[in-house]
Amino acid sequence: MKRWIWWSIVGVIVAVCFIGFGLTKKVETDKIYQNAFDSGQSYLNDGNYRDAKIAFQDALKKRPNDQKATAHLKQVTLYEQGLAQIDQRAYTKAKATFNKTEQVKDGSPLLNKRAIEKQVELKEVSVQRANFAKAYKKAASLTKNYEYTSSNTQLAVILGY
Repeated sequence: MKRWIWWSIVGVIVAVCFIGFGLTKKVETDKIYQNAFDSGQSYLNDGNYRDAKIAFQDALKKRPNDQKATAHLKQVTLYEQGLAQIDQRAYTKAKATFNKTEQVKDGSPLLNKRAIEKQVELKEVSVQRANFAKAYKKAASLTKNYEYTSSNTQLAVILGY
């Protein structure tokens, strides 16, 4: 009988140790996840998208199926693609990419706002680009006809914008 009690006590102590270790590990993992996610948010606020992307990837290493971190990572990736497309002067593609960025469910409200702003900006660029092309074409025509003052006035419209 004494052996049975002894082994029961040892079993309970071992079980408590394993349960305590498991809970401690979970708390530590949650803390690391939250720190990485918060760092990602901070980098987003600063406009540092590369580091935000790395921080969200780190958060996903601790919680691989986390929908919030996955959405933020996807959104940052799309936003970076849109910025790269602007640099390549692929404005139509960039506008579509920013639209996708805005549509990501459970993403960052800040990136949603920035994506909307970029879409508005690109829409204005598209309209103005057509106007500038017309003004430039007219200025070139005036220059061929030796009407330099009028040509410069047309170019001033473009440069003034």
